[in-house]
Amino acid sequence: MKKYILLCIICLACSLSTQAQPLQTTTTNLSTLGVTPESFGCKGDSITDDTENLQKAINFCKANKRMLTSSKGKIYAISHPLDITNPGEMQIDFGGAEIKAIKPMKYIINYDNGKDFGTNHNNIINNIVLDCNNMSGGFYCPAAIKTSFNFIMIRNCSKIAFQALDGYEIFLTNSHIHCNEERGTYGIYITTGDSHFDNVIIIDAQTAVYQKTQAVNFYDKIHAWVYKMAESTVFFDVEGLALLNQCYCDTAEKGYVMHAFSILKLINCQSYNNTECYDSPNDPVLFYFANEKVVKESNVSCIACNFNSGGVKGTKLSNYDTQRIQFTDCSIDPSIIGNPGKFVAKAAEGIELITNQGNITDNTMGFLCPDRDKGNHIYLDAKVLSNNKANEIKIAILPKEYTPTNDSYGSCITIREDGTYSQESVKISKTDGAVYIYPSYQRKKQRVTQVVIDMNYKY
Repeated sequence: MKKYILLCIICLACSLSTQAQPLQTTTTNLSTLGVTPESFGCKGDSITDDTENLQKAINFCKANKRMLTSSKGKIYAISHPLDITNPGEMQIDFGGAEIKAIKPMKYIINYDNGKDFGTNHNNIINNIVLDCNNMSGGFYCPAAIKTSFNFIMIRNCSKIAFQALDGYEIFLTNSHIHCNEERGTYGIYITTGDSHFDNVIIIDAQTAVYQKTQAVNFYDKIHAWVYKMAESTVFFDVEGLALLNQCYCDTAEKGYVMHAFSILKLINCQSYNNTECYDSPNDPVLFYFANEKVVKESNVSCIACNFNSGGVKGTKLSNYDTQRIQFTDCSIDPSIIGNPGKFVAKAAEGIELITNQGNITDNTMGFLCPDRDKGNHIYLDAKVLSNNKANEIKIAILPKEYTPTNDSYGSCITIREDGTYSQESVKISKTDGAVYIYPSYQRKKQRVTQVVIDMNYKY
């Protein structure tokens, strides 16, 4: 029994002796413990300049493949950019902690893994807030591959919030970008390909997304808007191939700008202009082409999209009447749809045509070339007083020389008395050039009040 008591006392003494030893900031200890900026002398009090010590923590994690961690409430002030170059395998999870610029700089973090294909990359940057403090950009990536940026907030940005110049397989997800309304601000600026951006909010950037590359990038649920200073703002400035799904352009002077050859695919995307926020003296344009060469080379296809002017007068579908934009199952505000043309249709009996023009040049559904094909764009805007229960409503008759050689089909927007609207089918008869709509909406005593047809056909 005495031996047992003596053994316990010895063990307790050893335990107390171990606890009394101070933690040594050595490579051995840090490689076995969680690595925090405080381990290298950072204060995280938003006042003390933590630049040098925070860089030491980053360098240690790069060299030892360790995760750099922090916690919400910490604010690390820096006076020049932090450098994460050739990280190999590294992860950062800041738990919502902030890094704040306290002096003007091009960006807060330089991230460059140099396209090192020989490294098994597993680089993840999570849960970090970059406060640009109206004097800095956010992330600058000269080259990045196989890197994920998740739950990132970049606020008070006066330059480029997220910039990637080279590399591939870059992911920016579940993030929030807030610029400071200055000219020359960008939300996402990318000149590389095979990168993915999803669930990103971008506020008050002069250009929300800028892509200049012949490669393809993927965008899902990007929502960008401005509160004021809408003049010269752009939602999406594209060159190359971009695939967009459920993206929302809100109150931009130009929706989609193409400065060079572009293939733009939009699925379930929306555009809207808020009359209370749109303060530009210029009329908004949804699709803007830099010049006629870009118009002829580029192609835009829209599937199940909604384009609404939001009551802003003068909204244009495009700055060129003839362009290669294809609409499939889209809902378009009648005030911005259409393309004044070169022939006049005759109203059918009982129909009043508000606009009855067509265009023998091509508006190009699909991949047709305006210089070679015989596709024709027709735009008709009619008041219809026929009961909507009718299976077929005759709207107009085309001039004989424009009667198609085969029955041609397209779609239109039908607006009803109660203000609701839907997309319906349209046929142009090869027999006499008659234009028919086929209402799918059935309601007693409901009358169609207006029909807007915008389609291509062969003659």
